[in-house]
Amino acid sequence: MKTNIILSVLSSLVLMSSNVVNYSSFEYKYQIKTNSYSPLDDAAGYYYKEQMIDKFEYELFTLDSSDHTSYVINNLDHFKLSDDASVSYQMGTICITLGQGKGKIIKGQFRKNECDGEVIREKYYILELFK
Repeated sequence: MKTNIILSVLSSLVLMSSNVVNYSSFEYKYQIKTNSYSPLDDAAGYYYKEQMIDKFEYELFTLDSSDHTSYVINNLDHFKLSDDASVSYQMGTICITLGQGKGKIIKGQFRKNECDGEVIREKYYILELFK
């Protein structure tokens, strides 16, 4: 009888301690609105995205994770990588409008640290032929 009680208590402790923690490797998102639907503006949007990801990772991976949100909010001008861009921060998303912002919307998520999943980097190979 005592062994049954002890076993049931131990098994319940093991089950309660094995809670699944829902871990998200991405905490911050970005949204880029291009100037128009032209292929050149689309390419400019993707180029801006690449620069912004590199800038984000360079600046935030060196900081403690508890300081990320305050750093992003206080240093939004660091993500303004061109003169025609306007940058804002809304509910965990860095929103960037290039020019008038009437074109394609490019969305994605930033990594929390170097060990998280690889960021997808899209390229227009056809545009590189004409450079």
